[in-house]
Amino acid sequence: ELRVVTPRGSSKAGRIWVGAYPALSETEPNNNTGQPQKLEKLPVVISGQINGGEDVDVFTFRAEAGQTLVFDLVSQQMASALDGFLTLTDARNKVLTSAQEGFDRDPRIVRTFKAAGTY
Repeated sequence: ELRVVTPRGSSKAGRIWVGAYPALSETEPNNNTGQPQKLEKLPVVISGQINGGEDVDVFTFRAEAGQTLVFDLVSQQMASALDGFLTLTDARNKVLTSAQEGFDRDPRIVRTFKAAGTY
């Protein structure tokens, strides 16, 4: 937690995330499969923003055969009100798996890719 303390008092507690991977900001428009944000290099941490109650953010990336990737949405851990949902699709937009967690847990997908390609 992080607080700012001045002679007039202290702020509410905020949280910062310190990670081992490069950070990238989400860039609009990326609201549907026709407008994905391309992720050039993995691993990466994406800093997103909620733009409306039903905001959807779409990303595309390349995976190699046998590569295992972890998709971890961090919202509850950051005291966010976001109730996130993750969906992983192939290049044809076929759903491979999805995750939605309850009870104050964040969704996570761990996937080993059988074939190289764009996802």
